[in-house]
Amino acid sequence: VQDMEAERTIAKLRGTIDAAIRPLIDRDFRLLEVPDYANPGDMLIFQGERSFFRTIPYRCLEASTIASFLARRPRIPKEDLLVFSGGGYFGDLWPRGPLFQKAMLERYPENPMLILPQSSFFADRSHLEESVARYGNHPNLTICLRDGWSFEFVRTHFRNRSVLVPDMAFYADLSCFRNATPR
Repeated sequence: VQDMEAERTIAKLRGTIDAAIRPLIDRDFRLLEVPDYANPGDMLIFQGERSFFRTIPYRCLEASTIASFLARRPRIPKEDLLVFSGGGYFGDLWPRGPLFQKAMLERYPENPMLILPQSSFFADRSHLEESVARYGNHPNLTICLRDGWSFEFVRTHFRNRSVLVPDMAFYADLSCFRNATPR
């Protein structure tokens, strides 16, 4: 009974993800900020993103870590959709991702961009103000938030389109865990 309830809940969350994100990915895309570090939560989110991408009719043209993308500095056509992996770093708590996003906003100002579900946290008001200005200058950026507080915060402070969406980890394929028994 408990397993069936969990499966129904996950199916409902996936339905919410489908309804919110599927319309935002309307062409082939490039996935940026693939995790290159050993954080189990971020790896589960990435697995969920990969599972979700297999359900849409568009191709992932590349999946790059920050380091691999910066090492190549590719030319990207202005019509390509840039998608940033989700997680918990929209703000100033973990600056590596936002610094990369801001650089991409400036380098590719005409490309449509999508930030997959994030949590937001700003400890420093000056970082918030700088982020509001830099993200807000991009005319075609959608920021997905994975919790109500982050959604309300971003919706209140940022001019960009914001969408409340469950964490992409809920799209991860967990079938390998079914009927698993500990050894």
